[in-house]
Amino acid sequence: MFRRENCVLVVGEENILHQGFFYLIERECLLGAKKTIFAENVRQLAHRQVHSQQGHYALSVLCLSHQNFFPEWLSLLVKVTLDANGKVLIFSDKCDLLTSQRKRLIERVIDLEVIFHPALPTAYISHVIHMNMDKCNSERMRCRLSVREMSILDGFTRGVSAASQASFFGISLKTLYQHRKNCANKLGLRNLKELLHM
Repeated sequence: MFRRENCVLVVGEENILHQGFFYLIERECLLGAKKTIFAENVRQLAHRQVHSQQGHYALSVLCLSHQNFFPEWLSLLVKVTLDANGKVLIFSDKCDLLTSQRKRLIERVIDLEVIFHPALPTAYISHVIHMNMDKCNSERMRCRLSVREMSILDGFTRGVSAASQASFFGISLKTLYQHRKNCANKLGLRNLKELLHM
């Protein structure tokens, strides 16, 4: 068992663009006496978290690539933001993957200081990673989704029907739709279906 406070969570699939970034994170973790936990997807993340204790990660880093479906990725962002108490960094394969509309939505969840991409100097990336690992617990998470709302958002982005979700949670359809409406309001959307068109 290990304490989350001594770990940096990195979520994203391995590809040629991510390799150098992963190396920089591991190097900074070694220098800061932190353990790096890698997960390629939500399933691996859930498996890794079973073996860790409660608490907040020292830092979470999300790597976004062309293969990622944005609504699912947003749901993952909300979860890891909660797990890291708001200390999240984002790496994107290309600058244009995060459109202005997507950036505005992300900024509803966290304070988006910088989006890393391969064109940035490695010294700058290392410095920002180091500074964010050493920050005291911050309250950078802006929209506070409840655990139930996060689960409903996750189910919606994975295409689970409303009836199935309501049955799973033991609530009425009306209550489920109210939860979905609350999620959309907190994310600054008219409804969750807007996520599918981003």
